[in-house]
Amino acid sequence: MFKNKDGLIVMRHYDPVKNLGGLADLIKFIEADGKVMVEVGSYMGESASVFAKHVKSITAIDPWVEGYDDNDGASSTNMSKVEEYFDKTMSNFSNMKKIKMKSLEACKQFDDESLDFVYIDAEHTYEALFNDLKAWTPKVKKDGWICGHDWQRMDLRKAIVDVLGDPDRKFSDNSWCFKKSRLNKDFNE
Repeated sequence: MFKNKDGLIVMRHYDPVKNLGGLADLIKFIEADGKVMVEVGSYMGESASVFAKHVKSITAIDPWVEGYDDNDGASSTNMSKVEEYFDKTMSNFSNMKKIKMKSLEACKQFDDESLDFVYIDAEHTYEALFNDLKAWTPKVKKDGWICGHDWQRMDLRKAIVDVLGDPDRKFSDNSWCFKKSRLNKDFNE
């Protein structure tokens, strides 16, 4: 992991062209321009700022509390500083709304089929991602996209496959996406 000059762990530092380029490829692939989205797990706003340049509106959801995820070293950093960094990064975007709470609690604020896409990069455990996918998929329109990060992690990959199957596409930054209309499941059960 890499720390920036403020001592905060930077998630996409190691190859910004590859990693932020992967997000750019995802944005192009799902035709995100002008869409309404939610990002679950926003941390410092690295990916949220990329999305905000393209989408009509982005709601960034994160608890910004320390120790929320034992599987993610970033959660042991000073989250009040991380949140300040996020706020500063996103202050130039009028299309951004911030919700400071955990994923499953925030999910209740959205109507079913109200989002064009969701991007999940939150708590990094099988159980948490499994539950996030089950909770957020109904919020996406039938012709929308369910997307996320960390395909390279086998425990998270298993949760993705167990809930949704194999992604329609994977990207260089380990992002992935599914067209909801392709899924043969009813998530409103």
